[in-house]
Amino acid sequence: MVVLRTTLVYLSLFISLILAVTDFTLPENQTPALQVLWKETQKRCVTMELNKAYAFRQKDTDKISSHARLVVGHIWKDDEDDDSMPWDFEAYWFDMVFRQTRPFDHIWGGQCLTRNSNWECREGNKFKFSGEVQIQQFEDIDDIVDAVGDQAQAIITKNDCYSLLTNNCQLFARNLGKRITKVPPQAPPPQPAVQPPIDMRPRFEID
Repeated sequence: MVVLRTTLVYLSLFISLILAVTDFTLPENQTPALQVLWKETQKRCVTMELNKAYAFRQKDTDKISSHARLVVGHIWKDDEDDDSMPWDFEAYWFDMVFRQTRPFDHIWGGQCLTRNSNWECREGNKFKFSGEVQIQQFEDIDDIVDAVGDQAQAIITKNDCYSLLTNNCQLFARNLGKRITKVPPQAPPPQPAVQPPIDMRPRFEID
């Protein structure tokens, strides 16, 4: 117990030190939606930046059975050269629903479908930061929606049978978040060409 208590004390001090030296200050004059999400990124010691895309898991309420979505968007402002312009978070949400044709499809057997639409922050919604979206290049929100939509459809295609325990909206949002925030593997550095060993044996010429 003493070792565990000491470990927790040092861990708490370490987290406090990180928070003390990291600037999580939200730029002034921001939209309410961005202020809500900014607080979630603070918990992961992440500072959101302009022209980058981020993902958040959203639940309608605190209830375990609450419907879940993945919110994906990017930080932008109308005039990047004007410091007084507010930052905003332009985003879409993605979720999974099922088509019920039999009495127990809501427990197992319903056909899964994926949807997406413009996102609006509503009072009472709960968020959890998933990470920075790993899209190489994007011009606007449409590029993000296309890339994330492909990944969402890939999840549904792999398993389109709804299950209350193993294939539900919350697991879909978590898996989609992992897919789009996973850092792609880096190509290994080129290896130098291997030179053949030099033959140092003496050579004799025979007349």
